[in-house]
Amino acid sequence: MRPPIFAFNPFLPEVEPLRTAKRNNVCGDGWLPADHERLTIPGVGSWRIMAGCVVGALGMASFLTLFAPHDPTSSLSGFLALPPYYHLVMGGFAFGAVYMATDPVSAAATETGKWIYGIAIGVLTILIRIWNPAYPEGMMLAILFFNIFAPLIDHFVVRGNIKRRMARAAR
Repeated sequence: MRPPIFAFNPFLPEVEPLRTAKRNNVCGDGWLPADHERLTIPGVGSWRIMAGCVVGALGMASFLTLFAPHDPTSSLSGFLALPPYYHLVMGGFAFGAVYMATDPVSAAATETGKWIYGIAIGVLTILIRIWNPAYPEGMMLAILFFNIFAPLIDHFVVRGNIKRRMARAAR
């Protein structure tokens, strides 16, 4: 009897190119250097947004770890008790920080705005993960939320630059 079509068969010829591609990092998972370099070297993705997401997530997770209850039976001991670096590899954080948050159309455009945008996404991701048990993955929601505020972030960064230049010209 022949196995169903969806059963895994290691002898099928279609499976070997996928294994070779993963081994040669043709299709990686976001944190490998070749993946983020494909976005940052041509200028499509911003390394400032990627680094800001990591800084924001580590900072907020480190801050909230201070409030973790020492009682393992507490209802808050789940994500609060995790070490901060666990949040970087859980769920879709790596994918969201590298591929989704760096979308050049909806992300912040100014250099300072990119840092603010990335840090805010990282902070909100951790807040959603910890205080909303019904929605354990907050990366995509945080990206959508701050895509709305990206023009506002850029507006205030540009206004701050204009005020600083005007003050410098007045001297």
